[in-house]
This record gives sequence, C-alpha cells and structure tokens, in this order.
Amino acid sequence: MHARRAKRIFSIFFVFAIVALYFSGNVKAEDKTSLKIAATIFPLADIAQHIASSEPMGFKPGGGEAIVVTILPAGANPHTFELAPQAVKELEGARVIFMIGHGFDDWVKAIGESLPKTKTFTVDSGINLLKSGAEDPHYWLSIANAKIIAKNIAQALSELEPEKKDQFQSNLDRYIRQLDETDRSIRKMFSGLSARKIITFHDGWRYFANDYGLEVVGTVESSQGSEPTAKRLAHLGDVIREQKIKILFSEPAVSKTVAESVAKDFHLRLYELDPMGGFGNRKSFLALMLANAHTVREALSHG
Repeated sequence: MHARRAKRIFSIFFVFAIVALYFSGNVKAEDKTSLKIAATIFPLADIAQHIASSEPMGFKPGGGEAIVVTILPAGANPHTFELAPQAVKELEGARVIFMIGHGFDDWVKAIGESLPKTKTFTVDSGINLLKSGAEDPHYWLSIANAKIIAKNIAQALSELEPEKKDQFQSNLDRYIRQLDETDRSIRKMFSGLSARKIITFHDGWRYFANDYGLEVVGTVESSQGSEPTAKRLAHLGDVIREQKIKILFSEPAVSKTVAESVAKDFHLRLYELDPMGGFGNRKSFLALMLANAHTVREALSHG
C-alpha cells in the first residue's frame, strides 16, 4: 500500500518536473527575442541583414537573430509609394528603420504616428552627396558609399544592442571585404571600355558613373516620373548627335512603352539598369551591382 502510494507520488512529481523543464525552456526561447529592424528599400535591407545576422556566411532572409523587413515592394516606385496599413502592421516591433532621406523615402516618417517607439535612421553620415540643384539621393549606387552605409548601420545597431557590438563589427569587416571584391570585379569589367558616355532615363546613376569613370551626358526625365518637355527632348537630341550616343538606359519603374518610344525616336538601343533589385539575378546588393555592371559593359561594348 505504502509502496503504491510512494510510486504514485513519484509519478506526479516526475510529470511536474517535465512540465517545469518544458516551460523553463520556452521562457528562455521567448526571452531570446530576435532583433527586428527595417529598411525602406531592398539594397539597404540587404546591407543591414549582412551586418545584423548571426549567420557566419552573412545574408540569410529571416535567419540568425535578425529579422529585417523591406518596406518597398520589389518593382515599386519609391517616389510615388504610399504606406498602406498592412505595411505599417508588418513593422510592429521594429527597433529602427533605415532610410535614404533627401526626399527619396521621406514617406516613411509618417510611421512615427503609428509606431512611436520605432526610430528612423538616415544612413548618409559621412557621404559626399552630389548636387544638381537638389541633393542627389541615389548614393547607395556606389560601392564606396555602400561601405560607409554599412559602417553607419553597424554603429546604429551597436547602440541598440551594445552586447552584440563585436558580432556587428565582425560582420561589417567580412562584408566590407565582399564589397571590395565586387568593386574589383566591376573595375576589371570596365577596364577595356573605350565608350564611356551614357544617357539614362532617370538621373540616378551619377554615383555609379563617378566610381567607374563613366559620364552621364544626359537624362530623359528632369525628375522622377515627370514628362520631358519638347525643349528638353530637343536638347537631348543635340547631345546624342554631338556625343555620338547609341545607347539609352531605362529602369524597371519606367513604362516600357514610353522607354521604347524615346529610344526609337532617337535611334538608340535600349538597355535596362535596376537601382533597387530584390528579384531575379539581383537578390543581394552585391548581385545587383554586378548585374548593372554587366549590362553597362555589354551595352557600351556594342555601342
């Protein structure tokens, strides 16, 4: 009798011990919350993922201890984008949103009303901004600037989670080596080019051009999404004839019909550069830069 009672008490104690261990493990797992951050555009999100991730090989979507949310959908136009309620909901719990600033993605500042605990952080500190009237916000399209952006992100994350500062620094060191390797590959690609003058649909490629000895001699649009005037097109025609330009570089956000029409009017071959990436063979910032470099080399080699 006493033996059965002792056995029953032991069984109950054993069950309670197992349950306690289970919940103890779950509490520890929940306490080890992921660092959730966001970025307005894919290139920034990818750079941030490399710096924040605990994965030894860098980028892994949703991997490691970092959750990185990209606000702008692939293929969307950042100049006309508006935050939807669903996008705001996906940002709940984000500690910081990395942004470009200078009129490019200022729409994200409206998030402050809904998520007052989420900070916005412009990644431009230390970058020499080009000016043509207003400051040119397309500074991420330069690997030299991307290295500065990565350092700024690492600094911001270290301030958020100082206990992970060494991890962020290690990730930064590794990523800068990858950026340097990509830069060398692009320079090698362009080393034999004789034609280096280009015309783009949108004025967003001067940082890229400056890095690699190219010259943007004209653009179709005076600003993103604005229809070119007859006077502007006439001047562009003069530039094309004088500079013997044979190529026009468009972008995914530009209407293909409009781009083809302009190219036909000026007897230009049409190629597409992508400033945003996030899909196809441009699923990382490094892949994006290499893909654009390949396009430029192919176009100018046949120009």
